[in-house]
Amino acid sequence: MPRRIPTQVGQSLSRLVRGGYLKSVPRSYETMLLHPPAPLPPRTPTARSSYDTTAASSSHAHSLDLDAPRPRRDPLNAKKKHHAQKPKLTPQPIVYLADRVRSRFYKDHPWETLRPRVLVEAEKLAPARKLGPEAADLRYWGRNPGPEEVVACTLHLHEHHGLSLSQAYHHTLSSYHALRAEHETASRSALFEALAYGATFNNSPALPNGSGSGGAAETVRGYQKEANELAKGAAYFYQSRGEAAVADNATALKAKSIKNPSTVFSKGEQYLQAALASREMSNLPVSESAGRRQGLNNIESQD
Repeated sequence: MPRRIPTQVGQSLSRLVRGGYLKSVPRSYETMLLHPPAPLPPRTPTARSSYDTTAASSSHAHSLDLDAPRPRRDPLNAKKKHHAQKPKLTPQPIVYLADRVRSRFYKDHPWETLRPRVLVEAEKLAPARKLGPEAADLRYWGRNPGPEEVVACTLHLHEHHGLSLSQAYHHTLSSYHALRAEHETASRSALFEALAYGATFNNSPALPNGSGSGGAAETVRGYQKEANELAKGAAYFYQSRGEAAVADNATALKAKSIKNPSTVFSKGEQYLQAALASREMSNLPVSESAGRRQGLNNIESQD
């Protein structure tokens, strides 16, 4: 049996009994006839405040006042207008003014989404700062405001100073740009002052203009640590063997390439002459071999 409205269950059972579709009458049939279920109350939409609703939905809610006199309906197309005047039972959209201001701000300033923010909450949250109606500028929310401060200031001006949402947003935005420019200028001046007094910062990767941001990359720190460890090992090595011995050993290990002073290409003839001379020198006595060896070295140096 399909689902029915409670007031129509008795009527459905009566039709089934008269038609012979039921072999026996249900026990609850007589009780249902004696005590029929109460009719359902008319369904009305839930009343909502205008805080989180749109202007269109709030105006529609005000137009559904039952005490207000209803205008006379046109007999033509009266059914369509009658259905249009009925309240909509679908949920109304939830809209906050803060979301509208926030979306507008991030559309105007897309680079603010790249600014790092800490999302980890502490054990105890600081209470929200309450400002009085005298707060008429973004400077009351801090000297380095962010997007959330802009939203709070815009809503504050809209609610307490009688400005429209657009006027409050543009007024707050002008203060925001001025405060950010002031903060950047103060930070740059503080950096130049620290450098003038001899402050040193971590080395950072070289930028195209030759300047750095003051924060070294992790790779550069690794190179610095490696260089420090090598310097410590070299100092220990010098102390154990002496600086003179280490310098002589380093000079002896350096191999300098001998460049060919001759600019004439011999097509390998000088190399062939040196090979033949070395073969002949192996069969000569020691005294003659020394003279030939000196000439062979001169030929190889020319190559």
